[in-house]
Amino acid sequence: MIAPKELPHTVPVVHRTLQVIQTIARSQGRANLTAKALAAETGIPSVTCYRILRTLMAHDWIRPIPGGGHELSLGLLTLVQQGQPLEGLIAVSRPELAKLAEKIELTVKLSIRRDDLAVALCRHESPKETSVSTREGATFPLAEGSSGAVLLSRLEPKEIAAILQRMPATCWKHQTQQIVQDRLKFLKKNGYCVDAGIFNPSHYAISVPVLGLNNEVIASLTAIGFPNDLPNSRHPKLKKEMVLCANAITRRFRELNPTL
Repeated sequence: MIAPKELPHTVPVVHRTLQVIQTIARSQGRANLTAKALAAETGIPSVTCYRILRTLMAHDWIRPIPGGGHELSLGLLTLVQQGQPLEGLIAVSRPELAKLAEKIELTVKLSIRRDDLAVALCRHESPKETSVSTREGATFPLAEGSSGAVLLSRLEPKEIAAILQRMPATCWKHQTQQIVQDRLKFLKKNGYCVDAGIFNPSHYAISVPVLGLNNEVIASLTAIGFPNDLPNSRHPKLKKEMVLCANAITRRFRELNPTL
């Protein structure tokens, strides 16, 4: 069989890009797989390798990890997982998010955990002309916000503590680890969690868990609005509507993937 690089009428830089992606995929999140290490391992010139990495990161095909390494990111995974659980979750969630957003008149999103990050998998905007928006594919540390708390909530205490220790310093500019633990306690007691503008005073959020077959948290369902959209008096009603939506997503997802 002719090696790809030996085939006629091909583009060398594309071969190099695919070589970078394949090397990162095989590395399984090696923290020491830096740009310099990638260049040495693949034989690609350092400047070219750096530019390939920056391009792939711009398209969310790879992402940096603590220690300077890299791993595959959501933008690439959604392309290659057609028909797989992630794509199925998106498919069953979109209509439910649309119904919820229309009913509660808030922007809603579904987030999943990727290592120490929460990733906005899909969302539906509020029907209001002026509302808080969010971007699909956006990531943030698990220590931030109500959706991060939901994604942490069913983990073992030791694992939660380890994750919080790995969080970047920016997570602790406006909160402490105790505040995160308090959010987790509130969630366990009340079935929902609130972020009252800790990181952005004009953005409030409320989240509930989406559960899998064994009652594990597979995603976080979050509604986002301005402070006047989420007064404390509205929380119980919002929780009720959001739990109904989360249950509908769980039910439809289980129908697609009865063993998950």
